[in-house]
Formats: sequence, C-alpha cells, structure tokens
Amino acid sequence: MSTQKTSQQAEKMTEELAARLSEVILESGLRQSDIAGQIGCDASYITRWKNNKYRPSKIYLSRIAEVTNVNLDWLLTGEGDKKVVAAVSTPTPSGQSSMGSVTVEQQVTEILKFGTDRQIEEVIGKIGRIYNQLMEKIKFDKN
Repeated sequence: MSTQKTSQQAEKMTEELAARLSEVILESGLRQSDIAGQIGCDASYITRWKNNKYRPSKIYLSRIAEVTNVNLDWLLTGEGDKKVVAAVSTPTPSGQSSMGSVTVEQQVTEILKFGTDRQIEEVIGKIGRIYNQLMEKIKFDKN
C-alpha cells in the first residue's frame, strides 16, 4: 500500500474522530470548559481536537468518553454501541434481581413494571433530583 494512501486513510480516520468528538460534546449538554476541567486540559485543546488540528491522546479520549457517558470504542472507531451501558441489578417478574448490561431507560422500565413501591419511589425521587439539576443548569446557562 502506498504511503500516500495510508496517509489519506489516517487523515480520514482523524476527521471522523473529530466529528464524533463534536457530536458527543454537543449531545452531552456540557460546555467545553466544563469538560476540559473534568478531563484535566485547557478548553482550547478540545477546540483543536474538534477542528481536527490535533489528535487527542487515548487518555483524553477515555476521559471524554467517561464524562459524556459514551463507549470509548465507539468514540475511537464509530463502531458498536454509542452509549455506555451499565451492569445493574434489575427486578424480574419473580421478584428476584438479575445482573446484566442494560441502559438506564431499560432499568427504569423494569423497575416500573416489576419493582416494589419503595423501588419505584426511589426512582421517582432520583428522576426528580436529576430534573431539578437540569433546570438549574438551564437557568445558569441562560444567565
């Protein structure tokens, strides 16, 4: 394979990575400066990565994936599940718990279907707290 073709493939992969970075940062709802603070870099680095000026190290990509709740393999390659799924204990119709990889939405659905009143109340309380945090963030961002 020619050096020029290899270089073009590497450039295309870097462009695709930059596009995925831009996408997950936008979808996260976080400001670049917030993400930068959480991953330990200057916000200008993120701008350079998104604009395909520089390629971030795998350490920074791993931190971005963690902060934005995105699968690192998807961020690197564009393949596989985009969002991270967590191993959680969910109630089953028999009342027993089972461990498995499920999304938060699946977990909530299962708890609403098969959970005890206490489990449902806990989920509603968590959702309420998340809602309040999001509303505060929206108010803060508008100011």
